[in-house]
Amino acid sequence: MARDGLILTDVRCLPSGRGIAAMYNGTRLINLYVLSGAERKQEREWFYNVKVPYLLSAMESDIIFAGDFNCVLSHTDATGHRNNSRALENLVTGFVLSDVAEMTSARRMFTHYTPTGALRLERIYISPTLRWKKLWVDTLVAAFTDHLAIVLRIESSDPILICGRGLWRMNTTILDEVGFRQLLQVKWDYWRTHKKYYPTIVMWWERHVKRMLRQTFTWEGTMRRRDRRTMENFYYELINNALQTPSDHATKATKLKQMKAKITRLHHEEQKRLFLNNAE
Repeated sequence: MARDGLILTDVRCLPSGRGIAAMYNGTRLINLYVLSGAERKQEREWFYNVKVPYLLSAMESDIIFAGDFNCVLSHTDATGHRNNSRALENLVTGFVLSDVAEMTSARRMFTHYTPTGALRLERIYISPTLRWKKLWVDTLVAAFTDHLAIVLRIESSDPILICGRGLWRMNTTILDEVGFRQLLQVKWDYWRTHKKYYPTIVMWWERHVKRMLRQTFTWEGTMRRRDRRTMENFYYELINNALQTPSDHATKATKLKQMKAKITRLHHEEQKRLFLNNAE
């Protein structure tokens, strides 16, 4: 919700960092990350009874209540042992909230796989008035966590925000590769032949070399992003196929871990570029 143009009001955060809420355009947004583990059930119930009502205090507004609840409310939310929560059930019932996932026996939207079973720990609850605005809901693979993300697309009358192009910065990490340095040397030798077309070296540098450098780095970056995106989509396709395959949960958990590790490695270069762009 940090995007420019989205105005949030009445922002509330729990000191533990396990809950945050805000008002946006008449809707109360709440996100939780609740304590995990069967041995912490009493702490979890206390959290729902004492802490969460502070975030849910806007009775007059619509509500989108989401997060990693680390417990379930239905037997369809887990295949093995499950941690039920009476306190969370009372909250959902008291605020007349609906689970956005359409649970059926044909397709259960689990968000966490372990060697012993599958669970639906991530969920989104919404007010009755928002049910008719729901366009789409599904689980998506997230590479940097052992859980899947649940994504809700909801109808909105808000204007679409269009951002302009950002400031271009040279990705110098590309220079670490010998092949690109050799390509750059060939181009540099060619660019030098254009000096004769400019009255001064400074003008040659400003009007020709800088432009060609930007084109070269931009083209190289575009090709790398395309190749990385193609490989990343391939890994995501393997993950989705594994989720749809009627295999045991231990096999699914292992496959998810392996493919996510590959995606994480793909993102390593992109992370280096982002650090470069955000450097002071």
